[in-house]
Amino acid sequence: EQIVVICFDQSKSMKLNLKGKEVKEGELSRSRIAIQLLHNLFNGFIKQWESTLLKFISFNSGLNCHQNKNIYLPEFLNEFNEIDSNDNTLLFDALKEAGNLINNINIDNDEICFPNARTRIIIISDGEDNHSDSSHEDLIDNFTLNGVIVDTILLSEKDDENTKKLCILSKMTGGLCFKLTENFKEV
Repeated sequence: EQIVVICFDQSKSMKLNLKGKEVKEGELSRSRIAIQLLHNLFNGFIKQWESTLLKFISFNSGLNCHQNKNIYLPEFLNEFNEIDSNDNTLLFDALKEAGNLINNINIDNDEICFPNARTRIIIISDGEDNHSDSSHEDLIDNFTLNGVIVDTILLSEKDDENTKKLCILSKMTGGLCFKLTENFKEV
């Protein structure tokens, strides 16, 4: 029924709190919140196991596609406690790779393998991108042409150019954009 790719931010800025400051005692970092979100998402997908093809891309200064692993195992999530110390973040390149992954899954020898499948990308990030070659305009064109919906979960209280681009990307593809603030109750 659906092909879903989750893009997970492991960049240096994910060590910070939602306001973009150093984490104080009693606060959660963006990465801890993101891992809690992943647990909840995976639990939801387990209920739909038979009808969902789920893939996973983590990104920081590089891209890592986790397509040959059992991503439902708790040990898999432990891999994402590591944060890249490099300041470069390839957010839009990760989204482009997710779109390519969906196309590679869905098209074989010029035939659509899953013609009725809904295709979706879920991005969990603070919205920072400072090193991608891909632009959000090209992504919007590609995703709308191919019917890919992008949902964004922003782990930042900032309203900068990149967070706005992500929300526009989500809305233009028919997706949703959620922005967590420090007042959130439960992930």
